[in-house]
Amino acid sequence: MIATLNQIISQLQSLALNHKQVKYFYYGNIVEVLNGDDVTYPACFVELQGATVTTEEDQTKYQFRIWFCDILNLSEGAKNNYLELQSDLVQIAEDMISMMNSTILYPFWNINSVYPLVFAEEQLRDYVISVSFDVEIGVTYLNDRCIIPNILSTNVD
Repeated sequence: MIATLNQIISQLQSLALNHKQVKYFYYGNIVEVLNGDDVTYPACFVELQGATVTTEEDQTKYQFRIWFCDILNLSEGAKNNYLELQSDLVQIAEDMISMMNSTILYPFWNINSVYPLVFAEEQLRDYVISVSFDVEIGVTYLNDRCIIPNILSTNVD
């Protein structure tokens, strides 16, 4: 089965928003959203890092960075829940990784198997803590010149 970038993003959005703890999904530049939009937390952000077409493997491989973020209340004593928020975000990331690797749900995805988690905190519009990981999702690349929409009625040689 062939999957387009649109279909992959749609599936990632569906996975994220079907998690009972995730309240918001955004595809694009995370900093732009965290600096401007009203975000409901916990939130999932997906950013495309690049893509590779490999004719040897007949794969298009998309590289994504996925963040799970939550807001930390900076009122007095609020840092007490810092560890709890980190723990929750790790659990959400683990759940997402588990779902993405489901061969029953996504048998056409060729996906990496190691996911180093990165922890961060940043004061933007909100004081946000995050857990992120990189993932590469490979899908079938149909190397077929016959299906290319071109102006000529025959393929260009």
